Amino acid sequence: SGTKTIPGDYPNLTGVNGLFADINSKVLTGPLTVNITNSLNEDGLNALNEINVTDTAYHVTLNMNLSFPRTITGNYNGALIRFNGADGVTINGNGKLSIINSSTAAAQVISFANNSNRNTIKGCKLSLGSSTSNSALSAILLTGNCSYNTFENDTIIKCYNGVYLDGVYWNQSTGNTIKNCVIGSQIASQYIYQYGIFAKYQDNLHVIGNEIFNIISNGSPIAIYAEGVTNTLIEKNNLHDIVYSGPSYGGSSGITIKSLLNNPNVVIKNNLIRKISGMGSSPNTSDANTIPAGIKLFGNTNAGIYIYNNSIYMTPDPTYGLFYNNEWFTALEIGAGVSGVTLVYNFLLNSVCERTGRNLSSYGYAIYCKSTTSPFATINNNLYYTSNYDNNFVGLYGTATPPVNNLNLAAWRTFTSQDAQSLNTDPLYTSTTNLTPQPSSPSIGMGLSLPGVVDHDYLNAPRGNPSTIGAYEMLAATPKNLNITLFLEGLYAGAGLMNQAHDQNGTNWPEGVADQIRVELHNATPGFYASILYTSPYINLGTNGQAQATIPASLGGSYYITIKHRNSLETVSAYPVSFSGNSINYNFHSSANAAYGNNLKHLGGGIYGIYCGDVNQDGFTNESDAISIESNALSFSTGY
Repeated sequence: SGTKTIPGDYPNLTGVNGLFADINSKVLTGPLTVNITNSLNEDGLNALNEINVTDTAYHVTLNMNLSFPRTITGNYNGALIRFNGADGVTINGNGKLSIINSSTAAAQVISFANNSNRNTIKGCKLSLGSSTSNSALSAILLTGNCSYNTFENDTIIKCYNGVYLDGVYWNQSTGNTIKNCVIGSQIASQYIYQYGIFAKYQDNLHVIGNEIFNIISNGSPIAIYAEGVTNTLIEKNNLHDIVYSGPSYGGSSGITIKSLLNNPNVVIKNNLIRKISGMGSSPNTSDANTIPAGIKLFGNTNAGIYIYNNSIYMTPDPTYGLFYNNEWFTALEIGAGVSGVTLVYNFLLNSVCERTGRNLSSYGYAIYCKSTTSPFATINNNLYYTSNYDNNFVGLYGTATPPVNNLNLAAWRTFTSQDAQSLNTDPLYTSTTNLTPQPSSPSIGMGLSLPGVVDHDYLNAPRGNPSTIGAYEMLAATPKNLNITLFLEGLYAGAGLMNQAHDQNGTNWPEGVADQIRVELHNATPGFYASILYTSPYINLGTNGQAQATIPASLGGSYYITIKHRNSLETVSAYPVSFSGNSINYNFHSSANAAYGNNLKHLGGGIYGIYCGDVNQDGFTNESDAISIESNALSFSTGY
């Protein structure tokens, strides 16, 4: 326990007298913080095993807290830093720590195995000795059932695979998160070779806010590959320059999902995907084909894949474009075993073109479906556009080569039996590298809000209603108006009117205002009412019982409405109220059951009101409130 330094208290992490060996041999009796104060050379001799603790709240934190960079280096055939059942360990590089395993064999920088859970690697730069010599060269490797690990704000370069999560089919890992990492390099010798992120047999996986780029190789590269994942969110990632550059059949993709279970609940939203290209393949009929595509959906499922508000631009690439005759590229590809897909509010733009010097019969599609029946549960409000091919279409179905089931927008609507609001037109991106829509883009105002599903855009701006197609929201979200009717027992005068609150100098508010209240919106999930999602400033309550609160546009779910007044009993709506629209009305005065627990008093004439008397605001009206009033009266206290 306590605070240690390396070098100082230990010469290194993994050596014979290093930190890991010491922790493995002892019991942790309190939190342990280890400050890395200089560069280290590691031999990789010792892994960090399951940590013996006297209290599971005790954790180990390794900090790099100096203002200048430091490096941990080694040459180890395997993972230089290994977590072998260790739980609750954080390595915080604070953006100043590089960890380099210079091995070119089957090596990794950091690995996790044997139920290593709840560990965090953040603010570190990870690299290996080669990106091409061995397919096992992964910056981060997780094998078996390792759960709730987080990789955040890390930079990964020069490896075959960036993050490789290899779970177990019958016992998925759960809760792992890859967030705000940069995977890729501007330097060609440091490019990633195959996968930016590879995830297999994971549940509750979160891949959020990462930039994955410059995977340019002859290995059919993929930015994000997920197989056998469930309850997974892939959101706000920027995936670009994913290119097959080899001499033979090969392609690439931004995101590939291979489903192994029905209804996997995979959500793909607010991602930017551009410059996905390669030579292509012949024929184009199997799931394992190498057609370049922004998103690919393979495997077998009949429901549970949701694709919202993504911006895909298969940008022109005369260097690595289409090579073979009667072949095709597509923005979205869906395998024959996949159905029940939801596809709404997406840009699907494909303009890769033929490779320079080729004279082909080429085909370009926004969507390619291998099945001869529609794979969509819901499809609408998308924007499709193809250009730069000899034959440009919205959709294709089937596996015939050359393609024969080519669909324009009208035929596509017939094939899907829906999609009436989608358009086939140029989305007018700002440029090939900037997927922000131009002011004249038809995408602006083409969508509707999806409260609770897509509340914000790629930049975390609230979605408008109407909203913008794609990852960027271009319309300012309109705040919502909550109109409330309620009466306060202590001010009620009768006939649906209240008196104005007074102090020793007379009325305390302008004419027509009885007093002020506050409004809270509470989480409606059972057991989570204590979670307050919004608290209004003080708002005027009219003598007629009317009040209006302005609610942020981003709050589009259902919430309990809670009313607070300075000396009245806190009162809650009888049920969660939907805030999906822009104007919401709630009436607290028509009956006792308008409040949770029938907690309203009949004031006469069919009018109900909020109980007064909770002077100390403890949630009860009782003797303690009476004592407070009596004490103030005896001391001749005045005021509002």
